[in-house]
Amino acid sequence: MLRSAKSVPSDLVYYFGENSFHLGNFKQSVDWLNKYIQLKGTTGQFSALAVERLKSAEEGLMKEKVVESQQARQVLSQDYDIDCGPTGKVTCPVCKGSTVIIKKGYVSDTYKTCPYCNKLGYLQCEDYNLLLKGQLEPSTTNP
Repeated sequence: MLRSAKSVPSDLVYYFGENSFHLGNFKQSVDWLNKYIQLKGTTGQFSALAVERLKSAEEGLMKEKVVESQQARQVLSQDYDIDCGPTGKVTCPVCKGSTVIIKKGYVSDTYKTCPYCNKLGYLQCEDYNLLLKGQLEPSTTNP
């Protein structure tokens, strides 16, 4: 029906929002219901219902966001190690493998040897995991 239609009736936009809400697609429901309210304002046949359902959909969306943030916090707070693959090495994320850190200045740039990869451009897997956890100490032998 949508492919053959040149325009979609605004009431159909409301029904899409309502249906999305009942399917648990709160973000999509919020989008459709907002569009209906933009199109019809307070004069539409379903305006009052759309405002009520929009509030419920926004609450559902906020609950989903809270759950997602709790899951992310749980994953990020766990003590885990990243597998660096068969080589056991990873390109140094600090200098991006160049072994040099360039600090841009107003007048000139400052070049400094990377204190993490020891002029190799890569980190061993153990050092990489320490770096990600903020536990890898920079080498003090580099200038």
